[in-house]
Amino acid sequence: AAFTDHSSLDRLPNGNIILHRRPTGGRHQYTTDQLRLYSNFDYALRGDRISGPGLVVPAGYAEFRELWAQDTECRYQFTAYDAASGEVDLVGIHLPPDQLAPAVGEARGRAPARPNPTPAVLNANERHEARRRTIIDTLMLDQLERGQHIQDEIRARRERRN
Repeated sequence: AAFTDHSSLDRLPNGNIILHRRPTGGRHQYTTDQLRLYSNFDYALRGDRISGPGLVVPAGYAEFRELWAQDTECRYQFTAYDAASGEVDLVGIHLPPDQLAPAVGEARGRAPARPNPTPAVLNANERHEARRRTIIDTLMLDQLERGQHIQDEIRARRERRN
């Protein structure tokens, strides 16, 4: 089920969300792909899968985290990361990508409408979509880990030179 228990969040029919900036009322839209990337980055930081200064941070993560943190009553929060020092500030609970950015039909609480789908076709499509999401999530985490490995190698080379 799609997560909606946030005071600044509006979910669009396509699964994207809008976060409202308080007190100005500015509206910021985030796509499901961005949301899944942010959730995976948060997960990797919390689990020490990536760490240290100079990590490649998903574009817009800091602003998204700041907007999300406006709702201090929301138990789900996103990890603050300082790229210069590598310091990580764990706050709240991790919000899994499937709850933050479910497939469009799941975001509405029902399966997407299809013309007379047979159960076998529907189940095959659902399995395909679940597998596709798992592959994308795994690739994003692998990319984050690869970036961490490269950063570690660069640091080690610099230390050897000094």
